[in-house]
Amino acid sequence: MNVSGTCTAEMPYGYQPRFKGLYIATELIIAVLAIIGNFLVCLAVTRNKKLRTVTNYFLVSLAVADILVGLVAIPCAVLTDLGQPRHNLPLCLVMLSMLIVLTQSSILSMLAVAAERYMAILLPFQYQRVMSPGNARLALLLTWGLAAISGSVPLMDPQKLPADSDYCIFTCVVDMAYMVYFNFFCSFLMPLVAMFIIYGHIFLTVRHQIRRIAVARGTTEDMTTVGSGSTGTEDTGSSAAGATTGVGADMRTAEGTGHLKKSRAQDRLSWIYQLQQWPC
Repeated sequence: MNVSGTCTAEMPYGYQPRFKGLYIATELIIAVLAIIGNFLVCLAVTRNKKLRTVTNYFLVSLAVADILVGLVAIPCAVLTDLGQPRHNLPLCLVMLSMLIVLTQSSILSMLAVAAERYMAILLPFQYQRVMSPGNARLALLLTWGLAAISGSVPLMDPQKLPADSDYCIFTCVVDMAYMVYFNFFCSFLMPLVAMFIIYGHIFLTVRHQIRRIAVARGTTEDMTTVGSGSTGTEDTGSSAAGATTGVGADMRTAEGTGHLKKSRAQDRLSWIYQLQQWPC
């Protein structure tokens, strides 16, 4: 462990209380909001049977991890930042390990949610087969197991803790080589990069699909417009043909009426001529 006399004999200068009140108030507000918000998520999934899906299993796991962060990890961080508990460094080591475990469980739960969304969106046909409820529980168990193992590493070397330790300071109790090379790079940076790649791939794929749908929809609308224009032309032609036929029928009717009138006029003239020929 990285233990020095300045860490055990007296409070280091960097940990002297200057803005501790603002720091503690901010941490407590974050803790309360995390507990309330994530508790509502768990309550909604518990009360509504329709929400009990594989996707929500991962969301509930993330919500539970964040509840424990607000309920346990943040108070531990505040206490150890104040150097508490004093004269009990084994308890201090347990508190710091709990802080690391719960932080890692939250990060790995976010990675599990990202992986589940990747399969559901980009591999929909394999999703039902691979992401069954049993496999989902196994993935969540693996997530919490990795978090417990990575956070319990400081507990594996308790014999180097000095007996005369007064203050519980994170940098004095936990080996910084472990925090930098293992915890930061392996347990924080790599999951962060993996989530960035997963969500970036999902975003690009969804945007490509939206463009394809828009192009296909525009092509369908153009074909519908062309079909409507052809039907309109046919209707116009039919109407014109009907109008021409109607005009021809009207003309034939008019001609028949004219012949009838002419015949009647000729009959009248013939009758008058015959009257004139009679003797008086």
